[in-house]
Amino acid sequence: MNAAATARMALEQQVQKLQAELQAAKTRPASTSGTASAAHVGLSPQSSAKLAKEIARVERMLADVMKLIDDPASALSTVMRKNMEKTELESYLRGIRFATAMDNRST
Repeated sequence: MNAAATARMALEQQVQKLQAELQAAKTRPASTSGTASAAHVGLSPQSSAKLAKEIARVERMLADVMKLIDDPASALSTVMRKNMEKTELESYLRGIRFATAMDNRST
């Protein structure tokens, strides 16, 4: 019983320490957010055009996948595969937007 209480106290202290670090990290992005914007501004026009085309392509693919998922005539196995594909495409799209600082949503 005593060992469990000691372990619990150690874990509680660790949680408090991590919460303090989290609060400190939340205050830091205000000063580092300019670097992401600067990286996006530094993109060449060709890179921006290629990224815009890729984003449009992925969004079209997502729309096609959603049509198949929403079709009541689709087989369950097809819907399951397309749900996985949808998740992968959404993650890919979020990754592109995050890497180029185009995604302003907080998750």
